[in-house]
Amino acid sequence: MSTDRRFLTLDERAAYLVDRGYVNEHSLSDHAREFIARTNFHYFLGYARNFRKLRREGLVQGDDRIDRVIRMVEIDHSVSTRLFAAIRDVEWRLRAALVEAHCSLFPDRACFLEASHFQVMNASATPVHVILRDQISRSREPFVLGAFEKHAHNIGRKWTENPTCLTDDERLSAMQTLPIWSTVDGWTLGLLERVIRIAGLTLVTVLGNNGS
Repeated sequence: MSTDRRFLTLDERAAYLVDRGYVNEHSLSDHAREFIARTNFHYFLGYARNFRKLRREGLVQGDDRIDRVIRMVEIDHSVSTRLFAAIRDVEWRLRAALVEAHCSLFPDRACFLEASHFQVMNASATPVHVILRDQISRSREPFVLGAFEKHAHNIGRKWTENPTCLTDDERLSAMQTLPIWSTVDGWTLGLLERVIRIAGLTLVTVLGNNGS
């Protein structure tokens, strides 16, 4: 099937929805047309397609007014906004809790960059310490960049505003001067989850050894 689709005008988008049975022609009010005009049509079409499928399968009762599809989009946006705010709050607290737990048991520098700091849970996955080093190297946070810049000057290397001017070993040497609290906010949520999950096992081990 050809994927060479040209951009549709607003009138063509409205006609497309009607011709393919997504919505009722008589429900295309000025408000509906305005909504279509300021929403990416491909994005809106995903909702319209699902709405049509649910109606045809009898899972949604009622007519095919376009305002029902618009309401679906608005509700989804509202729920996503609330969820994002809640997740962001939890994420913020998790970063702080991880730093506090780490610093209560380990040095705040260097050790969290080493393979030996983490237990291996999936031998086929990229090691956590490798991902950590990569994400810190990509950070644009001024404090982190300052550590790389200082190390470059110390070894007589010209600083190019990017840690790539340093070798892997040189970047690691610079990273080892950074406390965990200065880097944790630059980690992706996925990496944060992995560190917490793996470090959690490490913390349990340390606490167990201290209590024995």
